[in-house]
Amino acid sequence: PPRSTLFPYTTLFRSKSVAPILSIFALVPVFWALFDQTFSTWVLQGAQMKPYYVGNYKIGPEQMLAVNPILVMIMVPIMTLVVYPLLGRLATPLRRMSAGMFISGFSFLIVAAFQTRLDAGQELSVLWQIVPYIVLTAAEVLVSTTGLEFAFREAAPSMKSTIMGFWNLTVAIGNLLVSFITVIASKVLGTASGQDVSVTPQMFLFYAGLTFVVGILFSGVAAMYKYRDASAAQGK
Repeated sequence: PPRSTLFPYTTLFRSKSVAPILSIFALVPVFWALFDQTFSTWVLQGAQMKPYYVGNYKIGPEQMLAVNPILVMIMVPIMTLVVYPLLGRLATPLRRMSAGMFISGFSFLIVAAFQTRLDAGQELSVLWQIVPYIVLTAAEVLVSTTGLEFAFREAAPSMKSTIMGFWNLTVAIGNLLVSFITVIASKVLGTASGQDVSVTPQMFLFYAGLTFVVGILFSGVAAMYKYRDASAAQGK
């Protein structure tokens, strides 16, 4: 049988469009691993906050999870139709993604500040979490929707569906990284055995620092990338 039948993926990695794109994707799983904190540590922090009532309806940490998809629906058209055109050449896909990496780090700084106040005995309404949700959702739009656009525009025609699959793989890998990053964070912080370190200012600051480091590395890789799509390089 033909060699391509025995090794169906050989032609994939021969394509000149694949390796550079995968180098961009390599650091994205860390973003998703940290983004997943909204489903864990952010909820645990929200449980320490005062719930908000609209009539008899209670808004607690679980209900706050709905803020993200609502904000995504609001932000995507605003960013696409207003912000990116205003930025012009500055709004290239990789610059947007780099900005999103750094912006996500600021959301953890805000959460760390909230946790410091909660640990000091101050009462905070759970609605305060809307602030870091706005910041993190802006980062998600810059990284996620732009990443999908980047993957589709930069891949060779015969590789578009495959490259999109690799983009989705970054999310799956990010989900697997969550527990690993948490274990590493616990060891780095040197917290006493038996103490819950998942919801502490130090842990959130660790997440913020890790995000900034990844943002710097991503920016370096992105700066060396050569666009296949000339209009994308012009921020169009």
